[in-house]
Amino acid sequence: MIDSPTTTCQHCATPLAGKYCHACGEKMVEPRDFTFWAAFGQVMDALTNVDAKLWRTLRWLLLRPGRLSEAYVAGVRVPYMRPFQLFLIANVVFFIFMTDIDIFRTPAKWFFMENFDGIRVLDKVRAIEAERGLSREAVALRYDTLSADYAKGFTIALIPFITLVGVVLNWRRRYPVGKHVVFATHYFTFLLLFSVLVAGVVPWLIAVPNRWYFIVPMTLGMLVYYGVATQRFYGYRWPGALWRTVLGFVLVNGGIFLYRSLVSWLALQGI
Repeated sequence: MIDSPTTTCQHCATPLAGKYCHACGEKMVEPRDFTFWAAFGQVMDALTNVDAKLWRTLRWLLLRPGRLSEAYVAGVRVPYMRPFQLFLIANVVFFIFMTDIDIFRTPAKWFFMENFDGIRVLDKVRAIEAERGLSREAVALRYDTLSADYAKGFTIALIPFITLVGVVLNWRRRYPVGKHVVFATHYFTFLLLFSVLVAGVVPWLIAVPNRWYFIVPMTLGMLVYYGVATQRFYGYRWPGALWRTVLGFVLVNGGIFLYRSLVSWLALQGI
């Protein structure tokens, strides 16, 4: 039981010269730490601090491409949320709101066509209907459920892929892999949040949208953001940044396309 201030750190036993241990950062325990107002203050501080961090981090992520990654690897971390923590929040937001249009899977309303990007989808669907005795609506429902589950479960695998693209295209920078991971995580988080914003805005502007009204602004936004972020984070002049932007964008989107195709195929096979 602790009923008075101590002169050594309770965590690492280092002599204290103030309220905080200079070795491990642990705070000295005082009797007033256990009053009602102290507990209430901790709750309010936690709520307001998370809220402030979240909005500050989102502002830098969305409006200053590459700056958040640059600050994080430079050691400026206290004012912002950690990259993977922010990714998890964006991932939850994405899969809550992106139920109709999705960049990581193709919903049945778009996918169930005679010929979808060279795939005879309806031939497979008709075979399932005949074999299982299911209606088209039942097959579509099962497909959408499975594809959504697969897309959620495997999405994180795209971060290592984007990291690999960064390592290959910026090999001469000799950055530790961890720095590329930070950049990849922030870019992928932007991609998730930006897609939610586009999907929310398009219906307000266009009465009868189709998937191209989503794909075109998404593609342009991803390209511009990737280019500016690459130039800032890796410190290139624009000529060097431009060809890396184009090639990196093609590779990243190629990976997303393959991922989406794999998810759709697995879902169709799993019905």
